[in-house]
Amino acid sequence: MYSFDISSEDELLFIKLPMYSKLLADRLRLVPYVRYDQIKGAWSCPDDQIAKQWLKDFFPFLDHEELGRTESLHIVVKIPFDNDLIQKIKQVPGKSWHPPFKLWTVPNTLEGRRRINDLMLSPYILTLRRVDLVDSSNVLSDEQQEALVQVEERLRVRRYSWRTIKSYLGHLQLLFLYYREHDPTQLTQSQIFDFFMNRIGTKGWRAATQNQALCAYKYYYESVLGEVRDWDVLRGRKEKRLPTVLSQEEVARLFLAVPNLKHRSILMLIYSGGLRLGELTRLRRMDIHYDRKQIFVFGGKGKKDRYTVLADRAARTLKEYLSEYDPDYWLFEGQDGGPYSRRSVQAILRRGVEQAGINPLATVHTLRHSFATHLLEQGVDLRYIQELLGHASTKTTEIYTHVRSQAKQSIQSPLDRMLSDED
Repeated sequence: MYSFDISSEDELLFIKLPMYSKLLADRLRLVPYVRYDQIKGAWSCPDDQIAKQWLKDFFPFLDHEELGRTESLHIVVKIPFDNDLIQKIKQVPGKSWHPPFKLWTVPNTLEGRRRINDLMLSPYILTLRRVDLVDSSNVLSDEQQEALVQVEERLRVRRYSWRTIKSYLGHLQLLFLYYREHDPTQLTQSQIFDFFMNRIGTKGWRAATQNQALCAYKYYYESVLGEVRDWDVLRGRKEKRLPTVLSQEEVARLFLAVPNLKHRSILMLIYSGGLRLGELTRLRRMDIHYDRKQIFVFGGKGKKDRYTVLADRAARTLKEYLSEYDPDYWLFEGQDGGPYSRRSVQAILRRGVEQAGINPLATVHTLRHSFATHLLEQGVDLRYIQELLGHASTKTTEIYTHVRSQAKQSIQSPLDRMLSDED
């Protein structure tokens, strides 16, 4: 799907990207001893077999004469510091831990791929062709690969987030693999219908997943191929589910159950401003405005900036955390100095929920839902809550009117009016 311009000079390999891609650059940074040469405008690393092996392991699709006959021997895995995940990867035969780079490698064999897949560690594989490593039979045709490239290029030009790009490409890849022998440009409406029926029956797809996949297909066939189709016949009816919300007492118990200062600061900040998980991990030190009691959310969902609330209690805890940890740029740094991992935040919440003995269905996003609901119960105007949450429409925010408890608690059931306590 990508081609690199690789040359050798003065015992160094120089790698030029065909175009700037944050994903490719992030992967190259993990290759041992690689650095960016400003003068040559290329990444450089030692011209030896070790560096070539790492390049091939990170980018299995690379086929360049400078790499010689180097094959992809390993699956490169980077997992957050989580005991459960670490115990899982230790079960894989032939695994290796590389302390200087904080990476694991697993032999790129049928057994290695199966073990990674069975232990549900495939999301942590650091290659752009993850699906090919997990299942060696998943090989796309040239036409299908070209279709994915076209979609990715269009999405990147339109400045879609990488998470959206990855989601669209993943759904298109599933469709193409299902119709492995078909030209993707010739797939019909009825074939996509049959694919949906298969996924609903075998994988239990919910309406939200189906509609997300439909968005990917619609983008490809309308925006890339210029075809007009009736997509509504394939759209699943939206499920009208209410969000899980914790009471204020449960939120307080959660914070008390988290002894680690950094972890407690993370959870308190999410609840203090109703932050999304990705917004929390991308917070910078400069985004906290103590004097104005505000948190600046830079490039939130939909690439929209906004300000939200910084509670006094959260500010005090955050100052203690900064005094002890003193992060450099990101407010919460991971092990490698970059932004804190989303998975790590989810693990913190999960452990806190178990320790506090509160609603086991609570997730990180539950704190955001609870923030909005508690504001509504305090009498804050819905339009202000919409602005704090970064919702484009009040219709999205109105869902919290259905879960607030105070107004409903004042309603007396006819049964209580019918019978007295003595009856």
